[in-house]
Amino acid sequence: MNANRRKELKEKYGPSFIARVIRIIDDHTLIIDAGSIDDIKVGNIVQVYEYLGTINDLDGNSLGSLEAVKCELNVIRCEQQYSICETHSRKYTAFEFALTPALERTHFDALPVDSEDVEPMKFTDPKVRIGDPVKLA
Repeated sequence: MNANRRKELKEKYGPSFIARVIRIIDDHTLIIDAGSIDDIKVGNIVQVYEYLGTINDLDGNSLGSLEAVKCELNVIRCEQQYSICETHSRKYTAFEFALTPALERTHFDALPVDSEDVEPMKFTDPKVRIGDPVKLA
């Protein structure tokens, strides 16, 4: 990707933008259009995200971009102009599973807030799609 196109995409997707999803191989693996010439390395962790715009303080000053992360991936292969990424692997042994309570849950105490002040971060599309922006984690 040339420098002008990358600059244009950073304006569209925010300053953390480094690449786009260009191919989905399966439900664990995808390819992004950034590689070693873009300082991507095997072992990097990247995130596919949705750019939700800028976040401002109460005086209207920009504090940066607001991004909703769709997924996090490991770079497993890095070529000059593209990289292959896959979801984090999870390994369980029968022993570990037996010691983990099946119904264990974490409870969070609710904040004492006025419901009219609540503004949830909403994905337009929570699914990973070709063309989605990618950033370093």
